[in-house]
Amino acid sequence: MATKFKTAVTSDATDAQIDSAGLQALITKNYAENNYSGGGGGGGSTTAYYLQLTGANGATHAITQSATTMPFDTTRETSNAAHFTISSGEVTIANQGNYFINYSIDSDQTGNNRVIVTGFIEVSTNSGSSFSEVRGTRGHDYSRNTTQEESTTQGSSIISLNAGDILRVRVQRDSGVATSANTELSHFAIFGITAIAEPIASEDSTNNPTSLDLSNIAGTYYTDTTSTTGTYTIASGAVTGGFAYVNVTNSTEPSVTGATKLQSPTYSQPMKMIVYNDGVENLFYFLEE
Repeated sequence: MATKFKTAVTSDATDAQIDSAGLQALITKNYAENNYSGGGGGGGSTTAYYLQLTGANGATHAITQSATTMPFDTTRETSNAAHFTISSGEVTIANQGNYFINYSIDSDQTGNNRVIVTGFIEVSTNSGSSFSEVRGTRGHDYSRNTTQEESTTQGSSIISLNAGDILRVRVQRDSGVATSANTELSHFAIFGITAIAEPIASEDSTNNPTSLDLSNIAGTYYTDTTSTTGTYTIASGAVTGGFAYVNVTNSTEPSVTGATKLQSPTYSQPMKMIVYNDGVENLFYFLEE
């Protein structure tokens, strides 16, 4: 038997409701606004993606006449460790979007001569096999002598990136005297302007569960192939709107510890069991196939 869910939106009700037969669902305007966010069709919540890197305390990096990667390896701030992967100063982007990128290099010459330091950002769109300079990010600083030896190179840009793209800051000097970068006082910052959030995905199907996960509003899906009575418990971490879908083939009706049963058809396997959290309590009911 196919079950049709009718959805209504009102402005005066305060919660999601389901009728006693478990056949019609009412999701109110108030409930939707308080519990879900994200653009139409996107299926995810908006998230800020940001990362700021520096060097370790007191760390320096020799600036040579050949371009080298600034060894930014110390995370000062980040939205989430999973949003960026950092390796030897190279940052792999996990989420597609438009990003604002900025760097600042604090440099210091050791002699008494003129020296020009150049910095720029490079991007690789092919898993690091080759890099190209990001136009508009090249910056220069000029140091005249040891009484004016400290200077700062900066650059920034807005760039569209895909998941897997790699960013790095490169630095080099002209033929002047030996110069080093103070990586502790330098930084590399990446901020997602319109980063695209990962869509909310359902959990993979699991066979023969003993506990049911209600932490995902896109659902966790199970199949129970045992032939005896099933007894399930609710896993910790249930959220409002989180639900589990169980394809039940038990010979007798299973029970759910920690959830209240709604009016359902007489049990006769196989059936579908829906267990969900409505923000107040855990509920479950059965559907005929």
